[in-house]
Amino acid sequence: MTVSFTTDLPDASGLLLDASNPESLTATWEDALNNGEYRIELRDDDPDGDHPPYQHEATVGYQTFEYVIDGILGGEQYSVRIRSQTDHKTGSWLSAEEITKLLGSDSVSVDSVSTTSVTLSWTINNDFRGSHQLYRRRTDYDYDVNEWRLVESFVDDAASGVDETAQPDREYEYLLRTRTQWQYADSPETVTATTDSVGLKDRAVPPRGWYAEANHPSGTTLTPQILDDATLLPRLNALPEARIPIPKGETYLDADLEGAAMRVWKDGDRRPVGEIEEVSVAPGRDELVGIGGTQLERRVQEDVIAEPAHDLAERLVEEYTDYAAHVDPPESEVTQALAQNPASADEWHNVTEFTPLDEIPIGVTDAGEITIQDSNVLLNISNETLYESGTGSPISSPDHIGQNYLTYQNRDDYDEFGPFEIDYQISGADLRIAAYLETESDPAALEAALIDHETDAEIGRITLVDTTTESGLLWYTSDGSDSSNLFDNIGTEPWTDGDVGPGTYRLRIDVAFEFEGAVDVSGVSIHDTQYVYEWDNDVDNEGGIDYPQTKPDFESVVLDAYQAVLSVRGGDLDIDIDDTGGQQSVGLSNDGLTFVRESNSATVSAEFADLTGELFVELGLSRYGDAGTGAIPRYGTEGQTVDSYELTALLDDTPIILNRNFDGDLKDILATIAEDSDSLYEVRQDGDQTVVEWAQPGQRTAGSDPAVQPDYEVTKESRRILKAIVKGGRARVEDESIVAESGTAVVLEETDVIAGTERVRSADNGTQYRPNLDYQLRTGAGELDIPEAGGIDAGEELVVDYDYNVSGSYEHPDFDGDPRTEIVEDIPQASSERACTQASRALVDELSEPRYEADVTIPAGEEISGLIETLDLEDIPGDAMVVYDVKESPDGLQLRLGSRNRVDETVQRMQSRLEATSERV
Repeated sequence: MTVSFTTDLPDASGLLLDASNPESLTATWEDALNNGEYRIELRDDDPDGDHPPYQHEATVGYQTFEYVIDGILGGEQYSVRIRSQTDHKTGSWLSAEEITKLLGSDSVSVDSVSTTSVTLSWTINNDFRGSHQLYRRRTDYDYDVNEWRLVESFVDDAASGVDETAQPDREYEYLLRTRTQWQYADSPETVTATTDSVGLKDRAVPPRGWYAEANHPSGTTLTPQILDDATLLPRLNALPEARIPIPKGETYLDADLEGAAMRVWKDGDRRPVGEIEEVSVAPGRDELVGIGGTQLERRVQEDVIAEPAHDLAERLVEEYTDYAAHVDPPESEVTQALAQNPASADEWHNVTEFTPLDEIPIGVTDAGEITIQDSNVLLNISNETLYESGTGSPISSPDHIGQNYLTYQNRDDYDEFGPFEIDYQISGADLRIAAYLETESDPAALEAALIDHETDAEIGRITLVDTTTESGLLWYTSDGSDSSNLFDNIGTEPWTDGDVGPGTYRLRIDVAFEFEGAVDVSGVSIHDTQYVYEWDNDVDNEGGIDYPQTKPDFESVVLDAYQAVLSVRGGDLDIDIDDTGGQQSVGLSNDGLTFVRESNSATVSAEFADLTGELFVELGLSRYGDAGTGAIPRYGTEGQTVDSYELTALLDDTPIILNRNFDGDLKDILATIAEDSDSLYEVRQDGDQTVVEWAQPGQRTAGSDPAVQPDYEVTKESRRILKAIVKGGRARVEDESIVAESGTAVVLEETDVIAGTERVRSADNGTQYRPNLDYQLRTGAGELDIPEAGGIDAGEELVVDYDYNVSGSYEHPDFDGDPRTEIVEDIPQASSERACTQASRALVDELSEPRYEADVTIPAGEEISGLIETLDLEDIPGDAMVVYDVKESPDGLQLRLGSRNRVDETVQRMQSRLEATSERV
């Protein structure tokens, strides 16, 4: 009798990819066959995950273990898969992925230069799919090592390009970046180029009086006759104007002159006027209205995450205009403040409100700790874990876990185990079930099902055993390996029934088909494969087993950001933790992306290169513990626990711009930045160079103080603000327990309760009581009045939920209780009591000195060197003052001066800052 059969075909194994040679990819694999061939397929991967199908690349004989794929692009990710095959059988696919080598284009050179453009060329070194990006920076500035600005992008096969955004008479350094969707490579060298000067010729400008020029479209330079009373109107945070009276005539009424270039001098000095804005017709004369700083009318589009205001202003002026920027960095003060110190369950919940703890094995306990939770539910087959049995009591055996096992063979055999808790949501792709068991030859087919303990609904099921061979007493699962002591040769299926959320569950094992042999089971593991476990197949003499661990090897969590009123320069973190072994770590960041970390430590300190408006804590927790002989398991059952921590923020009062999208004229953007940062800018002229001056009030002192008319008015606001109370955003209290008292107000934990948000109910039966009938709420004081005629009995236990406004206060050391020196401000962007307290302190720090305010007039014709300098006018009493507003009148320039900001201006700036921080977070 002839018997035909097909032998097993080994799968391909050990696939490795080598991309060290450009434009080729070498695949190697292990010797697995003595017959047949290997089929190789290639895929050009998509960075967004929308990959195309694999394409056949080659088929090679079974004695071939290397194949070179030529003609591929540099800097791209390719996936290669390989399988064994014969005429009768095909093996499983084995795949790997690799990003090919990208050679950056180099030999960058400058070909030509003009006043506003630079032409460069370079050598392309390999074929790639992407672009050439040209980066630039000025050589006369000190930059961070990697601080460049992208100015142009060119197609991947372009070997030259032009920077058309250069400015005259500037030296630039250029870097070329070769970029694909997967990686980039920079040119090893940079090149410099100096643009040509505009080359304005010298003019014969009179040393006294006014002089002006205007460019007619015909090319003629016009020099108008200037009558008396020409005026220059400087402006704060806006563009300057000049009014030039001229004799009546038709020349300057030509529509073509509107917007024409214009230059103005007074006493030989160039003034900041660059363009004719309009021509005004008046009795007996016409008037040229000129405007300066017109390049600040260019549209600017910028996304700003976090940048010091003065640096941002300087960068925008220099990148978008030909003007110079004279910027005074603010005189900053660095202070420390306690930012976070959770030590109770409620306080931990406050710093994890926006942290997705339900997605990771880290949680807050009722005892007020944060700890690492189980990522592996390990069930030992015993009477203690049996919930319902269809096989009888466990059978004793010294070889099994817990020295007990259950046997499955008949169709009606089943058992349920539990209930047990899963603490967080485990992704369906990461959930795996393993079992410690042995089988006889041709054993029964077993299945395992996960059951929701609350609803008794089955949420998923896998095949646990489906084999015809005898198997030894080992751990088995769907994708094990001999090297890990976790095997996969008994037909166990992977979990395919989706995510499993936190909750209470049971595990059911039952027989799907009965055959000749039995299956003996003594342990089941339901675990998250995102974490690493060790597996032990040797039971000790007390029935214990060393592994697998029930806790994850490591998990980290970034807690909710501390939102600062001032800029965050750095911080110190000190945690109270029970163990610092394993992979434990602590970290600090002020952007939520880049962390300063310390391993195996309870403390970390950091100072950051850039200022932002928040501070983040990262806790990295690991497992530890030795439960001793007989434990199941012995190791890795304890999770590191943090009782509390103290986060101290290092705060810098340098104003920063946070989370802003700018799209508009540069002059308006600069005004917004100035307003948000308590700064001033003014357009001035230095020879032929237009200059944007930038400083904070009080930083600069005028070289000479102009005379003022005698009808000035000075006001001194003698009231010092020595105490500030800030009422902030909304917070929620739930399940607060109180006891009703008739005739006496019951005090709630919080004040400033928001009317209509409260819910008062009986702790005994849940009856919800009615406002104004069963109780009255005093919102400001946070009190409940219980009338005798209502439905609430005296002595009844109540449960109350409500929203309230957080608040905080700060007192100056000089505060003596005088209510006239106290203010209450609403800053809803302050989202915690600590933020309110810090805002209160910032208000007191700024407003504790008296404020002088003066309205003065600088006579017409009187020179004033600038508006952003502090003026200490000889005839005006009080301290030196800063210009806050300027207007034009027939008598001259009307200036409003002040010694510091008003209260409303200070509060508004604080609101804007906190709002930007909260949006960023």
